[in-house]
Amino acid sequence: NDILALHGIDDEWEWDSEGKTVMEGMAALSDWLKRHALALLSIDFGHDAYYMAIVTNDTTPQAIALGQSAGLNVLSFPDFAATQNA
Repeated sequence: NDILALHGIDDEWEWDSEGKTVMEGMAALSDWLKRHALALLSIDFGHDAYYMAIVTNDTTPQAIALGQSAGLNVLSFPDFAATQNA
């Protein structure tokens, strides 16, 4: 919510996690961010954990490219989610 405030967006993300998975939560957040011209990116450090970044839609391609050029596995959330269902 602080990230939204930085962009002048007066809205708060709320999610009821009861009985839901982490992937369901990240998908819900990703969908919610789209309404605010923001995107959720996955950064895979090879650990058994989820690392995410929130960026503006217009900087998404650059953020992914910069991460990949630094040797990181950076994916948009939809691309990341597809790898989790494989």
